[in-house]
Amino acid sequence: MNSGYVIEQQIKGKKVQLITYQRYLKTYKQQENQNLFEVLMGLKNKNFSNIVKIYDVVFDEKKGEILVYEEVCKHDLRKMMKNDPNQFNIQEILKCLSDVIQGLLELKSLNIFHRDIKPDNIVHDGTNYKIIDFDRAKVNVNGEIRIHSLQIGTKGYQAPEIINNQPYSYQCDVWSLGCVFHYLLFGNDPKISNDEVFIPPKHQYDDQVIKLLHKMLDMNQRKRIMLEDLKKEVKNLQQNLNNSDTSTRLEQNTKSQFLGQNQPDEENKFNTIMEQLIDKEQNLQKKIYLYQFWVQRLEKKFPESMDQRKKVTEQQLKTIVEGQQNKVKFNLFYSLDQIKSQLKCFTKLQQFYDF
Repeated sequence: MNSGYVIEQQIKGKKVQLITYQRYLKTYKQQENQNLFEVLMGLKNKNFSNIVKIYDVVFDEKKGEILVYEEVCKHDLRKMMKNDPNQFNIQEILKCLSDVIQGLLELKSLNIFHRDIKPDNIVHDGTNYKIIDFDRAKVNVNGEIRIHSLQIGTKGYQAPEIINNQPYSYQCDVWSLGCVFHYLLFGNDPKISNDEVFIPPKHQYDDQVIKLLHKMLDMNQRKRIMLEDLKKEVKNLQQNLNNSDTSTRLEQNTKSQFLGQNQPDEENKFNTIMEQLIDKEQNLQKKIYLYQFWVQRLEKKFPESMDQRKKVTEQQLKTIVEGQQNKVKFNLFYSLDQIKSQLKCFTKLQQFYDF
């Protein structure tokens, strides 16, 4: 597998921006991946938010190989869990779940079943979770597949209807995602006994979370929750958790106002401190970490500040291009917790580690 950096121009409105990306070259044997070429051609150059971008697909007839140039995201979910399981609190787990649901809906819009959703096939690009690896995927316009191969999917993540050689639909991907959900919640793959998924009796999660897990892991695919409904339930669950956090913050703010304390403009204060730190920083890698931290906190704490986030992202891209031109080595694919760990030396940032 080969990789390399590519810089291209992207026109947005009247602005021309330099967009930097790294791409992998993957090679597949066409004979062993009959459905792959059709799937990849359907995904080629599509700008989906939660599917890894496919830049080019080439079929080498002489070698019988499919060459795929795709976006690089170095951190898959399993490695992230092994490296630092504590980064996956319930908010981050639901963020991952929401992103993958959106990716599956994007695939569904192209009549594609993925058929191999698992932690290894979900990656993080620093902001979003994305679906990768489509060698088991299939285009199917009927929404249901009646012919089955036991090679489809990964043991421990295969839906019951696939294991039992029954007709299956997009619901097989919901089951597999439910297994991923279980893995993120409890740190292991689900165990099934007497057609029921075992849930550890002692856990820290709200009943709503466990009910949602059961809906995803219903043995009967026709009773299993649909992707569209799943998206709504996850969004509601996120809002409920956020409202709970917001209530706590509102209570604290009310106490502060009662005491006559003037609350500073937090966003302006944050932006000013970030600008100062970046202006003083000479190390390119730490500069990039600061930009990544800046963008992600703006997204989480001030989602309405899109113009500011866009401005910071553009500055980050310019810094990356400058580093590449000077042949400086740096890492773009650290998780948020890893970025925070690298920035511990900046004492002014500690007050902003609230997301």
